[in-house]
Amino acid sequence: MNKNDSFRKFILLLLCFAFLPSVFSADQLTFHTDGETLTVIGCDKNASGEIVIPSKHNGKQVTSIGYAAFFMCTSISSVKIPQGVKNIGRHSFSGCSSLKKVTIPNSVSKIDGGAFSHCSNLTSITIPESVTIIGSGAFSHCGNLTSITILESVISIGERVF
Repeated sequence: MNKNDSFRKFILLLLCFAFLPSVFSADQLTFHTDGETLTVIGCDKNASGEIVIPSKHNGKQVTSIGYAAFFMCTSISSVKIPQGVKNIGRHSFSGCSSLKKVTIPNSVSKIDGGAFSHCSNLTSITIPESVTIIGSGAFSHCGNLTSITILESVISIGERVF
């Protein structure tokens, strides 16, 4: 292999990394970016108490909570989702057994399947009028859920939501 071949491979490798989406952390959260917006894709499993998801990080808007982002974060008691988030992903808060309070902003249009399943301490939830879709099993196995407000804006409710 000559110097030109090595240089070409190096440039090719740099180009590959330049087009990969970035993943980075802020406090206890991990984000993924498509270049313009952010998705929360993970949380430190040792996180506890109230989690406040920022509306922006490094100048980029947080627009969604990704698949299983908070899965089994059993010590989280409260989550505040910021205005601007449009989608709460599949199983994003599944297994958060200490979760008692969730604030969902009016920007959310979809709550995917299993999003809050197995949140055994969740007692009430208000679905804002911006939500049009609630996926299958979104609140399944939430044994203490005694109050839920769903407005007429919801046009699709999956199977076994509760």
